[in-house]
Amino acid sequence: MPPACELCGGDRFDDWVVAYDRVVARRNDFLYQRCRSCSLVALAVHPETAASAYPADYPPHAAASDPRTPRRRSRGGRHLVRPRGSGRMLDVGCGSGGWLVRHRELGWRVSGIEPNPQAAKRCREQGLEVQAAELAEASLPEAHFDLIWLHHVIEHVPTPVEALRRIRGALAPGGVAVVVTPNVRSLGFRLYGSCWYAIDAPRHLRLFDARTLSALAARAGLAALETRTEASARVLASSRHYYRSQGPVLPPGLAARAAILQRSREPDGQTPAFRRAMRPLAWGAARLGWGESLRASLVASEPA
Repeated sequence: MPPACELCGGDRFDDWVVAYDRVVARRNDFLYQRCRSCSLVALAVHPETAASAYPADYPPHAAASDPRTPRRRSRGGRHLVRPRGSGRMLDVGCGSGGWLVRHRELGWRVSGIEPNPQAAKRCREQGLEVQAAELAEASLPEAHFDLIWLHHVIEHVPTPVEALRRIRGALAPGGVAVVVTPNVRSLGFRLYGSCWYAIDAPRHLRLFDARTLSALAARAGLAALETRTEASARVLASSRHYYRSQGPVLPPGLAARAAILQRSREPDGQTPAFRRAMRPLAWGAARLGWGESLRASLVASEPA
């Protein structure tokens, strides 16, 4: 019997989707369940260790001197923020440091947290102040940061309520935490199911909609100034590529899965055109709340 829902305490669940690691060949299948009480989607069985879930070439950890690394490019220049308050910014899960570099150029006093030691080392080679640690173990000054980014981080965290409580304590008065995470009500999941690129099993331990993300924030003493969904033709195109090259269900057997994953790494010449064609639909879906990711701006809602 699965444990009680960590968000609402409910003990009844429905199967949401059986997913697969579409990056690393594994024998395991990964069941995600939805809580009947609050609708939080969570991986039924977490990986034994966090490190075992991540391949050596996981995109956010890749070496890159260009700040527009593949994983971070989706943030887009439109999301750059001008310095405010004391100008202190923290990027949790900062990867190889591209986002920090771009904000340092704007005048922010930047720092980061990155659990992958090689990626953290690349950050420091660029003169960035980055701790190589999990958020739960990192040293965070109280009431210090005017802006804290958690860009596709909260879905990876084993204890998200405690993580956001730490973030809440590190916010300076008037500070804002920006959380970006996959949206389970997305068009991509509706179209492609288990092939939805943003499932990313088993690295994503939980998947949220606007309501469950707000409930999570509230438990940590945070309130949403704004929550919206964001378009991503890239995620739609990547999901389609998984669907065409791997199929919704992977066959049993490690060798068969490895062969399928290897073939799927070959470029699909139709993907760029499909991505361009999907942009209007992706933007329209986001306006309806079906965007591929959620973006919430959070502030402290009660005394620490």
